[in-house]
Amino acid sequence: MRDATKIETTHMNTRTKLLAFSIAVVIGALWAAQNVRQVRSELATMRRQLMELDSRPAGQTVVQPSQRYTDSRRAPADQSLGRRMEELEQAVAQLCRAADYLMEHGQLPLATNKVEDLARLFSDSAADNKDRLRALGLLRRNRGMTDEVVQHALDWLQSSTNAGTRRELVRALGGTTNAAVKAPLLGLMSTEQNENVREEAAKNLRRFTDDPAVEGALWNTALNDPDRDVREEAEDALREGPAGEARLAALRARATNPQATLDEQLLALDALRNAKAPTADIIAGMASLAQNTQDSLQRTRLFQAFDGFDDPATKVPLVYGLQDPNPLVREEAADALSRHTSDPAVREWLQYVASNDADPRVRREAMEALEERRP
Repeated sequence: MRDATKIETTHMNTRTKLLAFSIAVVIGALWAAQNVRQVRSELATMRRQLMELDSRPAGQTVVQPSQRYTDSRRAPADQSLGRRMEELEQAVAQLCRAADYLMEHGQLPLATNKVEDLARLFSDSAADNKDRLRALGLLRRNRGMTDEVVQHALDWLQSSTNAGTRRELVRALGGTTNAAVKAPLLGLMSTEQNENVREEAAKNLRRFTDDPAVEGALWNTALNDPDRDVREEAEDALREGPAGEARLAALRARATNPQATLDEQLLALDALRNAKAPTADIIAGMASLAQNTQDSLQRTRLFQAFDGFDDPATKVPLVYGLQDPNPLVREEAADALSRHTSDPAVREWLQYVASNDADPRVRREAMEALEERRP
């Protein structure tokens, strides 16, 4: 009887250990969702092991009273364990679905086998185009853009006759710094007929602005492309792209070039400012221009640019701008002076304009400037 009890105790301890291991697997899965397939496999293995424990050795036909008594006590425990195993399986199934959802939406890293499956699907030219593009999007969101995937995308990009497909491919290539994408993107930005594709190409080239060829192409697009959205995307690329010493020197030369258009100079100034490069002398030159120019449109554009600076050099031309006969100039001057309201003289001018200007928009702008930056 002691042997039977010992065997039964061993069975129950084994079951308890397996159940504890099952729970540990679920907890581990919460922290490592990329091992979902492994969790499923281990759970199946545990169920098989439990089924094996329930089997009795062949030839065991005589049931002793003590065994009958022990079995009657085991039955509820077995049923409870079975229910708990089912609950565990349901919890793992829910975890797997949640993990798959989070991986597909970029909230969890893709499992290694998932990345491989997606890369294999994307490289299959016989697969449905929608499925391939979806796979590429998932690879991009989950940092799966290997050199091989990038090359497949470039090959498809150069052979595709569908503008929508080209746009999606270019968009997906936006997360890579692989130098192989530069030439195709430059070609698209200059020759592509579809403005949406040109826009995506300009956006993605911002990572390569330290290349003079890319820089020059972006300037050409920013100044000359017929589509406003494409021009703006190229402008953003020039403002926000990386800037080494050579590019900083080129931007400074452009910002101070008297032959360049004002828009070109201001864009170069924005790029220098974003790169945290010294610009005090450039701003001083533009402040002098704002004070002396007779061109209302030019003065308006300069005052719009000054709204991004609290450089003292801009203060005097902005105060003079409050007295300009053009209300658009006065409005922009009042707005930009919000950065100088710690100066009592500036506040006095803004209070006067807020109470007395003939244009209600100018009065409103002066009042907002006073309220925006109280000392």
